[in-house]
Amino acid sequence: MRWKRDSVQETAARPEIHPTQVSRWKRKLTEGLPEVSSGDAGRKLAEEREAEIRDLETRIEKLTDQRDSLSARAG
Repeated sequence: MRWKRDSVQETAARPEIHPTQVSRWKRKLTEGLPEVSSGDAGRKLAEEREAEIRDLETRIEKLTDQRDSLSARAG
């Protein structure tokens, strides 16, 4: 699916979206961007996510091993 980039005015002109809501969305986005996109903070966030993924992968491996061990005993 390809997203069409509407201007703030085009988005606010839609009948189901109030112009004030668009302004709020834009403000929240621009306020949150420095935290996510700044060099050190962005890098730290990426490292934390990678560490979490590694931890989850390790847990999955352990649970898979336990399942296989229990399955072998039962079978």
